[in-house]
Amino acid sequence: MRSLLSRFATTIIAGLLVVAACAPATTPVPLTPPASGTAPTSSEQAVSPAFRAIAAGLFHTCAITSGGGVECWGNHDSGVSSEPAAVPGLASGVSAIAARHEHTCAITGRGGVKCWGNNSYGQLGNGPTINELIPVPVDVSGLASGVRAITTGATHTCAIAGGGGVKCWGNNSDGQLGNGPTTDSVVPVDVTGVSSGTDAIAAGGNHTCAVTSAGGVKCWGANSDGQLGNGATTDSFIPVDVTALSSGISAIAAGYEHTCAITAAGGVKCWGANSDGQLGNGATTDSLVPVDVSGLASGVSAI
Repeated sequence: MRSLLSRFATTIIAGLLVVAACAPATTPVPLTPPASGTAPTSSEQAVSPAFRAIAAGLFHTCAITSGGGVECWGNHDSGVSSEPAAVPGLASGVSAIAARHEHTCAITGRGGVKCWGNNSYGQLGNGPTINELIPVPVDVSGLASGVRAITTGATHTCAIAGGGGVKCWGNNSDGQLGNGPTTDSVVPVDVTGVSSGTDAIAAGGNHTCAVTSAGGVKCWGANSDGQLGNGATTDSFIPVDVTALSSGISAIAAGYEHTCAITAAGGVKCWGANSDGQLGNGATTDSLVPVDVSGLASGVSAI
């Protein structure tokens, strides 16, 4: 019986080999590349222009394209855009952009400043009109050229103008404009004692800090959590020196109620609110003066 089954299996295998040998060969079908200029298929998505700078506000984001234009996405006064959309009037030439809460500002190719968004405190800097949303860029009064840097707070804006002087506009309830009084300004005003020699600037929620040409740091505005870094918790309507940071600082950044800077050695120091560990020193206690960020004693180049 086993011999019979073996002969039967051998016969079947031989038959299959004969059928395979007699079957016609299949000619491979060459893949035809898509014609030049045709639209990409669903598996071949179009690539957006490269972005070279980016800024994020409370519910929106904006970026500068490789061609110098501006595109934004997220929440805006007329709805929500889930994809980048070009900002009217800013198709090219933009060199810097800043966003914080509900407004955005950009430096144009000529060094002028344009802002758009919420203008409830005059933070767009375009003159007497406030308490409205402006969905397209408007010129900031008196800043048509020469601006080197821009920063946006919650409801105020500051810029480094020609010669290194600092100008601010918008909400001034905590002295964040740095000009002495606490009256809001719908146009740029000069910051007291900072008329030249400013290398960098950063605005927090309601405070502002600047790096001088000597590498020192000065801050002004709200100080309830020590975000001015001068050892006190009293708001200051004019710039005050940050304790122990009189030289060597190369960059600065501000959160809503805290501030951080890069030292000459490439280390990072922070001061102000620390309830969530935002100072990075291993504690959760506010600090009224700069403290070292753990593990970042050197090698940091941007913040």
